Amino acid sequence: MAALTNVNITIKFRDGTKESICHSAVSQTDVISYSNLLKSLSIVQEQCNQLLTKTVEEEKHKLVNLNSSNDRLKQHKASGEDDEDEHDDDDDDNEVVDKEPPEKKQKTLSS
Repeated sequence: MAALTNVNITIKFRDGTKESICHSAVSQTDVISYSNLLKSLSIVQEQCNQLLTKTVEEEKHKLVNLNSSNDRLKQHKASGEDDEDEHDDDDDDNEVVDKEPPEKKQKTLSS
């Protein structure tokens, strides 16, 4: 069985994209040693951490932007509803009411 000469890691993101990180584990003399393997693992881990940190920061930034957009939209809707309520108060005199008017009192004649 042939020995593997590279340390590889592939990260698959939620959107389906993949990112691969690879580093050779052999020395210049094509010898795989424990120290070379350890160095390669360390380098791949560092690059992986950098990639994941960058990805997390980008997601946080998107989430903050989304939340601030939602907050502005909510504030806009709330201010729009307040304006609408003010206009409704002005139009109360012209509204059509579904209720029947109260019955008039009838005068009774007493002798």
